[in-house]
Amino acid sequence: MMETASFAERLRACYSGAIHDVLRGKSYLKQTLPHYIRPLNLSHKLAGPVFTIEGRRDDTIDAHESLLKCCELLSKAPANVVLICHPIDDSLAHMGELSSETLAYKNELGYILDGGCRGCGLSKN
Repeated sequence: MMETASFAERLRACYSGAIHDVLRGKSYLKQTLPHYIRPLNLSHKLAGPVFTIEGRRDDTIDAHESLLKCCELLSKAPANVVLICHPIDDSLAHMGELSSETLAYKNELGYILDGGCRGCGLSKN
């Protein structure tokens, strides 16, 4: 069986339209992100196993406790994955500089967010 990492490397080398067409041909019809989810770096390709995150804003906790919970959540993500975050909220940033630096240190492949972000640098890859 092919290792996940080498498969991800092979997918990164492919044209994404061809991958979409193959998936559609195999009856995987919901493989397109909404038009409003855009990359920070248009030339960056992203492929790999995913780690999904879902949550809700909790106004019953203070900002410090919220930050600690976010750090705890990100620490649970395994290395070498693409994190996909659906926070069910677009009123604040769910990714920022410290989180992106932490994920880069953990060798995460990328972070896809259906929500706001701030202060995130572009990948050097």
